[in-house]
Amino acid sequence: MPPAPAGATEAADWKALVGMLRQMEGMGAEDYKQVLRRLFKQWHPDKCQKPWAARFFDAIRQHEASYRGDQNFSWLDEESIERAVA
Repeated sequence: MPPAPAGATEAADWKALVGMLRQMEGMGAEDYKQVLRRLFKQWHPDKCQKPWAARFFDAIRQHEASYRGDQNFSWLDEESIERAVA
């Protein structure tokens, strides 16, 4: 996932992240691992200066748990920017 353009809003970043997480649902384990690492690096609160980085990082961690666990990603469909950034 390319870095967000300068001036990107929180909602735009969230939309891009959700789109990537949805694409990751059907990936094989190796591809998933590579994309997951890239997202972790991009959104790690110690590396990303955006105030919403920690919440986005938590969403990525939740996706990883779903991928490795029950493969149930319905929470992502129900998630909204309002809840994600609350």
